[in-house]
Amino acid sequence: MDDDVDEHLGRDIFTQLSQRRLQFYDATGETPETFLVLFHNFDHLLYQAPITRGINRRLNRRNMVLLTLIWLKCCPTYNFLSIMFDILPRQVSRIVNEVWSVLYAMLCSNILWPTRRQWRHKRGKWNKLKEAVGCIDGTSHAVLRPSNEPQRVYYSGNRGFHCIHTQVIIDNNKTIVHVESGFLGHSNDAKHL
Repeated sequence: MDDDVDEHLGRDIFTQLSQRRLQFYDATGETPETFLVLFHNFDHLLYQAPITRGINRRLNRRNMVLLTLIWLKCCPTYNFLSIMFDILPRQVSRIVNEVWSVLYAMLCSNILWPTRRQWRHKRGKWNKLKEAVGCIDGTSHAVLRPSNEPQRVYYSGNRGFHCIHTQVIIDNNKTIVHVESGFLGHSNDAKHL
């Protein structure tokens, strides 16, 4: 269902990177095969997203998903991804915002929260934090100052730059139980629990 690669002007990083399996895994957390399964499972949803339609598209949908997974796993800047995929930084921003929301919509039902009893059972596994049941951490991804959108919502006064945040919650077994990404720079992770 992926569109014809020849009609796009951006780089086909998927084809290049899938030849280097370890680097592909390091960059995405997936093998080329598991990436393709993920891609084919939700390509029909991505096909309907606004970013994948229109004349100015420079990447095929497969490379849009790859770009987003690299952004989520490695936290590179939009400038770096724009050089890597040979597209403009603002296109990187639009792709990330569209694709991660489609990924989240498809995968959020896979997240099952523990019952109260299960939460209580998780306590006491960390020596210095006996009552802890998990850990929450967040990171900020620097983005270019928006030119077509309000800048204020992307600016983080604490960080001193324009950014989008990602928040990850793990349990005491170091299992990721929740990921939220894409909330804007003026927000902080405490508001997203």
